[in-house]
Amino acid sequence: MNKIFVFILITLSWISCAQDPDPFKIIPHYQIRYKVEGSVPTASISIFNEEDRSEIFPNTSLPWEYEFSKKVTAGTYLYISAQHGQSQGVIVVVIFRDNIVFKSDTSMGEYATATASGTL
Repeated sequence: MNKIFVFILITLSWISCAQDPDPFKIIPHYQIRYKVEGSVPTASISIFNEEDRSEIFPNTSLPWEYEFSKKVTAGTYLYISAQHGQSQGVIVVVIFRDNIVFKSDTSMGEYATATASGTL
């Protein structure tokens, strides 16, 4: 009976380790914040959200922010783009990781588009 119990215990340990080669590996957890501001009242904004999906916010009042917490795996991609619909103006997009600027872009002029992206 003890041999069967030991066999089952070893098998379960092996199965759990087979799922993750390093079960004690720490996965970084970041606070992500997207920000859009500028000299124009509104912009159309596109982001990659916390579920790694594209999300669009049309005709959004500025300034605008979107914040989420994310467990980061290799190759996690962050993206924000904003375009204003004015004949003149400045648009600024910023990606923050743990309240530190990760990526940013500024664009000015007619129907200007600013885009920032990067892989963590």
